[in-house]
Parts: sequence; C-alpha cells; structure tokens
Amino acid sequence: MLKREIRILGLSAAEKKFGFLAVGVVYRGSLWLDGVVSGITKDREGRVSLVSRIIKDCKQYSQLHAVILATEEIIPNNALSELFSEVKIPLIMILRHQASRPKPSPDTSYTHVRVNKNLVPVFTVGVTGEDAEKLFAICCNPSSKIPEAVRVAELIVGRAISSARKRHE
Repeated sequence: MLKREIRILGLSAAEKKFGFLAVGVVYRGSLWLDGVVSGITKDREGRVSLVSRIIKDCKQYSQLHAVILATEEIIPNNALSELFSEVKIPLIMILRHQASRPKPSPDTSYTHVRVNKNLVPVFTVGVTGEDAEKLFAICCNPSSKIPEAVRVAELIVGRAISSARKRHE
C-alpha cells in the first residue's frame, strides 16, 4: 500500500529560442510542495541527459517513488528506457498530443490510467499500469486528472517562458 505523502517528481519543459528549459517539482502526495529543480540546455540531443541530471540533482532523489513527465514532448518515448536505466526510478509519461495510438518502445508499456472518472493515456517504465493508477489517485486533487507536481511544474515553466518573452521584446 502506498502512503498518502509519497514523494513524486513532476517534470515539465518548453523549448524556446534561448534553449530547452526543464523544471521538476517534488510533491508529497497532492498535499505539500517539497522542492523545485530546473535546468536548461541549448543542445537538442542533450534533453535526456538534462532530465537525468535534474532528477539526480534533486535533494529528495533517494526518496522519490516515481517521476511523472507532463507530456511526450519533453523526451521522445523511445528515450524513456534510456532515462530509466540512468535514474533507476519508475517513469510515467502523460500522453497529451497523440494524433494516433503511439507505439511503445520494447521496455515501455502503453496504458490508460483512470483518474477522477477520466482516462489518461500514459507510457510507463518500471511500474505497472495498476501501480501508476494508484500513484495518480494519491497525487491528483479530486477535481484534476494530472498530479499536482506536474500541474505546478507546468505553471512554473509557463511563467518562466512568459517572463523570458517579455525581456526579449
């Protein structure tokens, strides 16, 4: 049984003129924000190593139960296995912009997680679909279909991009 205050790292990212910005937010369940980590790279091929470094540099790294990526645009799904082998923490990638049913890589699983009467398509590595659903149940507010850690990471990325855009105008 999973505890109500398990630590989850939610990751969001954006690519703009200045580079690829990734932000991670650690939440204890859906209750408390526990930490924020970030990084930036201009190297398009360096996304996986940036995300890996962000996860490993997280102060709560040894206590993380899972990492949830906000969208398939952070890293390609075929890189999930590579990331998993580097960080050794279960990964869940939320699929938001899928045009057709994506093809999982050999080590990943494609499933739907039921959250607050919604079905959310995800790729998982290192965790079963059933356990991913339990994680989402703990980490989502009753009115949401994405974990709080992911929601807050997306807010921070959005604000950072907005601020950078205003400075360059």
